[in-house]
Amino acid sequence: MKKFRYFIRNNYARVPFSVIGIFLILGSSLTTVYVAKLESEKVFGVIDTVDFNELDNLLRLAEADMSTTLNIAGLKGLKKIGETPVFKADSTIYGDNAEEVNKNLVREIIQDEMNVYLTGNYLYEMFNDGKYAVNILIPSGQKYPIYLWDMISFEEIEMNLKRPMSIPIITPPGDVFHPSYYTVSIPLEVEIRKIEIGKPSQFITKKKIDVSSILTSRFLLLKNLVDVDYNKTINGINELWSFTTIIANLYTLIRGYQHYSSGDPENVVDNKHLALIVNAGLLFEQSFTFGSVDPMGVVQLVNNTYKTLTNKESDLTNILNTDLSNPLGLEIVTSCYSNNKNNNESMNITVNTNACPEINLSEIAERPLYNWESAYIILKDSTGKTIKEEIFTPFTEEDINQIIKDYENKGFVFESVIKGKTKINESTVNKINEISEEIYTAQIKTVVSHPFAPIIQLGDHHGYDIDNGTSDWSLVSITLTKTFDKPAKGYVTPGCIVYGEVYTLVFERQHTWSKKINETWYEYIAVDTKTEEDVTLQVILVAYSHYKSSENDITDILYENTFYNDINLEDTLDSYLSSFYFPNYVDLLQSSSGIYHDEKINGMIAKCVENDAWTALEEIFIEISKIKQDPSLNSTSYPNTLELLELIKLDLIDKYDDKINSLLDKERYIDTILFKSTGNKAVYYTRDWYVYKIRQDIENIFLEVEKVINNQIDDIIIKQASGKDFSASDITDTLSGDGMNFLQNQFFIPFGFDMELSRYKNGEIQWEETIKLAVDQYPDYLTPFKKTDFEGKTIQTMGLRNICTLGPTGLPILPPTPVTPWIITLNVWIIDVKGEYAEFKVIDSSDETIFNPIFGHDPQIYIKKEQEVYNFDNNIKVGRNTRLKFGFTTVSFSVVPPWGFMVGDWGDYSEEDGWN
Repeated sequence: MKKFRYFIRNNYARVPFSVIGIFLILGSSLTTVYVAKLESEKVFGVIDTVDFNELDNLLRLAEADMSTTLNIAGLKGLKKIGETPVFKADSTIYGDNAEEVNKNLVREIIQDEMNVYLTGNYLYEMFNDGKYAVNILIPSGQKYPIYLWDMISFEEIEMNLKRPMSIPIITPPGDVFHPSYYTVSIPLEVEIRKIEIGKPSQFITKKKIDVSSILTSRFLLLKNLVDVDYNKTINGINELWSFTTIIANLYTLIRGYQHYSSGDPENVVDNKHLALIVNAGLLFEQSFTFGSVDPMGVVQLVNNTYKTLTNKESDLTNILNTDLSNPLGLEIVTSCYSNNKNNNESMNITVNTNACPEINLSEIAERPLYNWESAYIILKDSTGKTIKEEIFTPFTEEDINQIIKDYENKGFVFESVIKGKTKINESTVNKINEISEEIYTAQIKTVVSHPFAPIIQLGDHHGYDIDNGTSDWSLVSITLTKTFDKPAKGYVTPGCIVYGEVYTLVFERQHTWSKKINETWYEYIAVDTKTEEDVTLQVILVAYSHYKSSENDITDILYENTFYNDINLEDTLDSYLSSFYFPNYVDLLQSSSGIYHDEKINGMIAKCVENDAWTALEEIFIEISKIKQDPSLNSTSYPNTLELLELIKLDLIDKYDDKINSLLDKERYIDTILFKSTGNKAVYYTRDWYVYKIRQDIENIFLEVEKVINNQIDDIIIKQASGKDFSASDITDTLSGDGMNFLQNQFFIPFGFDMELSRYKNGEIQWEETIKLAVDQYPDYLTPFKKTDFEGKTIQTMGLRNICTLGPTGLPILPPTPVTPWIITLNVWIIDVKGEYAEFKVIDSSDETIFNPIFGHDPQIYIKKEQEVYNFDNNIKVGRNTRLKFGFTTVSFSVVPPWGFMVGDWGDYSEEDGWN
């Protein structure tokens, strides 16, 4: 069990933000009558004080909170098995088949993350609303609430995928059903306790709950599209077979006629051409299966087609004007500006390591304010005319490079990449309102005070001397004798009386007396009176505007601030009086001395607060953007990457910390020591939230990048320890790995079209969504003529064999009579195809659910490649992932007129490349 690895302890009960509106958190319905479920008579004395509505809400919040955490943990698990799925299982504690192993790997991560989160946030009354607390119960003899993987159950959700188009026979169906999402549930038990300051908590009840959530990752869909749809499409007599058969026959028909006309080519079927056809077919099937295609695959197909058909090297110039021998390859560095100094929104594509890595704080600070919707690639044609190609998020540098290459092939020159459209980040707007709502509150209570001794006057009982008892006192008269209002403006302080009334109360009761005359008893009923003078009701301002450690710090509270057009919590007193005081004052007068209706009252938020707060955040953003990294901190001066990153972090954080006071600009919002108005306080604390959020984001970015690079270094050390030497590929992998991706690869271009995903129930659509996938394959072009080096292994990515079955002359097809010449010549070729991708990756580029501390989210991916798969701790081998393979056998034929060159192969009748 890992110890507190990811989650930060949070002492506040909260409603978690919904990641996708359509995915309603599945929680148990808490409609049970709680009193009936109390398990001990010891708690009966607490029952009368329990607010079951509040308790119900708190339990709902706890379940929602746990469900959200369950979803986050599940997403981490699905992200891991998407990167390293098990296709062939080893027999371990994780199971004997691949499906069970994959699920247990996710279960392990969920168990670990949930246990850390539950024990860190749901013990010792940490999850509470001030009155009640929810604690997780750990079964006897166990250390954690989730002690078995089997407690975590999965259920698949099947959905309907509609592709925009399909072509019968040669493409996958346009309408299919696939398991697309997991629903995960865990049975837990919690206890509810009542808490009071300075007193031990009191047990109320315990309850079994079923925490469940839809894991908002389409891992299952990606897996099925790769392992079912695409795997089926490219193997056997299926769609790729159909495509290849059609194209190969067109090819042999044309080539056969050329051969017939001139004898050239000597061999009709050439494996170089078959490789083009199969690669084109693979990309064609990709586009219809996934709605997307590997863009570099298209480029390499065009490139190889040109070289194959012309026997010349293609004229694809280096659009990035960089040294191709640079082991870093091509990088997008968003912090390096273009030569146009007037446009600081542009991104220059470069491999200048002297200037990189450069951390641009403006990009970090912009994330909470605006979400990118698109970017523009700026190019110029041969006449100097500028065009802008808009691309939509998410996209990667490979996607941009592909578009640039496409345009350069058309004669365009790349200029720059600039930001396109943005939209306001609604999460931050919600945060502003959340802060404002918390600050615009006042805590108010009513204090009832009775005189020390009331005046009691017995009614005249006219000689009836024996007291036979009385009835209860009954209030018969209420006389208001005095009122007092809140203190003058500027004198309202916590604990002061903001409204009060003094009353005289008169009570009556019947008093029974008796006497005995001549052995006969007689009764007389007199009327007693009780007078209570100076019965006082006082409305007290307990505290106001509590936020974090700040409260009771606003000028002229409870009086409207006309200068700032701010009610300034004045309405909270009226709200309290109308809601709690006046409707209940008669009951209050008859209550014993004490405190009643201690309430938190929400006030009206000034209309300008949201706009002023947003403007303040934009001001801070501009100031943060002025913070620049020390130019002396570069790769040339500090070749040790980790050392360089640490120095950059310290440099930027030092500069940021020096600006914190000016970024907060507290003096703008206070008058001496008090905030000028409630709205001013709300705007200031919005600044405070943003400033320290960016501070934490900077820390998180460096922490994450350094962690990834450290993992890479660890891998290299392990290789060295096992007798394997360092190599250039080790260096390249480190520099182009996830660490650099955190800094550079911020976007994805969806290369293709959208597909519709929907779920039906009882014939009606329950929910629907649009998805966009991206495909990345390696190598970009599969060739039978050489082997491919990938991750330390050499593999043959394609094997081709074509056999001319009828020899160089083919088979003359004779007419009905043997005395006339033949009509046509026929030849048939058997074509065998087999191959595999070194790596095949599908990216859910429309997925924004997997948290990334730097860029907001990562896409869910599904990778097929040859690799050993280990558990989360990397200490148990659980199975293997395998490469995505394809293979089939087909035939093509050619017919030519009689005479001339007969159709067939003049060289070897059988041609094999990469087959063995």
